[in-house]
Amino acid sequence: NMPFSSRKVRDDIRMIRSYYGSRGYADVSVVPDVRQAEGARVNIFYRITPGARKKVGRVNIQGNTKSQDKVIRREVPMRPGENFNSVDLETTKRRLENLNYFDDVQVTNSNSSQGGFRDVNILVNEKKTGSINFGAGFSSVDNIVGFINLEQTNFDISNWGRFTGGGQRFSMSLRAGSERKDFRLSLVEPWFLGKKLSLGTELYYRDLLFLSDEYDQTNIGGAIFLRKPVGRKAYVKGEYRLESIEVDAESDTSDTFKAEDGKFLRSALSLNYVYDSRDSNKLPRKGHKVDLGVTVAGGFLGGDVDAYTVSGTGTKHWNLIWDTILTARGSFTVVDEIGGDGRVPIFERQFLGGARDLRGFEYRDIGPRDTVSQSPTDVPTEEVFGGASSFFASLELTFPITERVRGAVFYDMGFVNEDAWDFSGSNLASDAGIGLRLDLPIGPLAVDYAIPLSTPDDESDNGGQFNFYLNYQF
Repeated sequence: NMPFSSRKVRDDIRMIRSYYGSRGYADVSVVPDVRQAEGARVNIFYRITPGARKKVGRVNIQGNTKSQDKVIRREVPMRPGENFNSVDLETTKRRLENLNYFDDVQVTNSNSSQGGFRDVNILVNEKKTGSINFGAGFSSVDNIVGFINLEQTNFDISNWGRFTGGGQRFSMSLRAGSERKDFRLSLVEPWFLGKKLSLGTELYYRDLLFLSDEYDQTNIGGAIFLRKPVGRKAYVKGEYRLESIEVDAESDTSDTFKAEDGKFLRSALSLNYVYDSRDSNKLPRKGHKVDLGVTVAGGFLGGDVDAYTVSGTGTKHWNLIWDTILTARGSFTVVDEIGGDGRVPIFERQFLGGARDLRGFEYRDIGPRDTVSQSPTDVPTEEVFGGASSFFASLELTFPITERVRGAVFYDMGFVNEDAWDFSGSNLASDAGIGLRLDLPIGPLAVDYAIPLSTPDDESDNGGQFNFYLNYQF
């Protein structure tokens, strides 16, 4: 027994119509019959007239002045001749809205000229899908950086002159500052060969001066990938990447870092499985994301780097009372050389510390250190040179302060060990802190302050640390 509610009656009618509509009964009639019972009680009967089953007739598309018909049609789960499913009308509307190509989407059905069929009518209103952004960004790692971003989310490489309407994703970005120079060009075709198979490629140049005081690193290369959905919330991604990596060690550094100096050709193949049930990729309140991957460089792929990497990351969100959000994060990575003495180049090794993991420590300041002289004249730098096994875990609780500002409290822990597949916790580092999450026009900015609680060595404890960075969740 429950209180009578006209709203619940309407919900029942909607549910019944969806049930019959999903089975082809497009004209189902549901009439509630409310009858007085004993006392203040009522009985509710639903009189259902299913009607005849229908099939899908024509799929009519209007209003797409820029987008090709195929870009819209491939998002429609109904095909002419199939059993009509009224639930698929809502699915079609949601998919087209998620493309973010249109200001308005209307999906309706109507009687067809063929008996026993229903036509599907789609009316869209195009909107601008290209953007140019420029300005300045900043973080506690690479300082102030000027940037230019050019993006077209409804790109068509074959439509010379306009370059729009094909449903491809094109982006070009340039970032330049005192500590970095980045250029990236990418193109993604989400329906390769007319199938739900994404084909993407990118070219890039990265001059990274902020990684260490002991060396600079430059990456020039490109990648190509295929991504295939697995069910509704998961996908598998395979990628081939070819890049030239130059490590330029400082002339007055130790022998440990001088040994890393050189130019390398890295040829690598990776495979990732990703499951993502989050309700948002900007401010997730519930759901989880898991990413498991393996990468092989060298061997039959050629190049100067022979190594493999096994990694896993996971994030889980809970929406609690008063719109507080509890987030648990974790990750592990193992890297090892294929053959040889087990030592891999410094750009393959693992580091922790900074805004993205152990926030109570300086950037990349957790891991094995250069403390042993390699020759009588060698002076160790006491700097971190990276390890082969890493583990990280974090708990964070955020809470609303204003509509665009959330507060945060968090705890981080993790370690980096020198040997592959070594997950002993003897080098554990941990911290706790507070922060703000700001929804600004330039993007979601995070500001954190954390203090170390436990440290693997004296050099890593430099007191409380401020971190600020653009907090994209993608």
